[in-house]
Amino acid sequence: MVSIGVKERASAGKTARAREQRGTISGLDEMAVERARRAHGENRLTRQKSRGFFSYFVDNLRDPVIRILLLALGLNLLLTLRGSDWVETVGIGVSVLLATTISTLSEYRSQKAFSALQQREAGRRCCVLRSIGAREVLWEEVVVGDIVRLGAGDTIPADGVLLRGEL
Repeated sequence: MVSIGVKERASAGKTARAREQRGTISGLDEMAVERARRAHGENRLTRQKSRGFFSYFVDNLRDPVIRILLLALGLNLLLTLRGSDWVETVGIGVSVLLATTISTLSEYRSQKAFSALQQREAGRRCCVLRSIGAREVLWEEVVVGDIVRLGAGDTIPADGVLLRGEL
C-alpha cells in the first residue's frame, strides 16, 4: 500500500508530509475539502470545444511550409496562363492538398482519441483518506491536500508527493 499527498504547489506536499512525520496522518475534513475545491477547482482537465474536420483543415493551410507551397502554386499558375507547362502546377496543387489532408486527418483523429480517453476516465474512482476514514471517491472529487491510497495496479489520479510506501 502506498500513500501520496495530492499537491498543487510544493506547500501542499509539505503540509501532508509534516502530518505524516508528526504521526498524525489523517485526511481532510469536509470543510477543508470544500475550501480546497473552491481554491483550486476540480481535478479534471478543461474540456475544449469540439472542432470539425474543416476547421482543422483551414488551420493546417496556415502552416508556413504549406503557405510557401501555395505561393509557388500561385506563381506557377500565372506562368501556366502565359503558356507554360501545366504539369508542375498540378503537381504542386496535389502536394498541397495531400499534405494538408494528411496533417488534418492526423490531428482530427488525435483529438477524437483524446476525447474518448477523457470520457473513459471520467467515472474512475480511487481511495482517499479523509477525516471520517478511507473512502472511495471519483477522481474529479480528489482535492489538493487529500491523501490517496494506492494499491497494485492503481493509477495515480493527480500530482502528489509520496508519503509512505514500498517498491
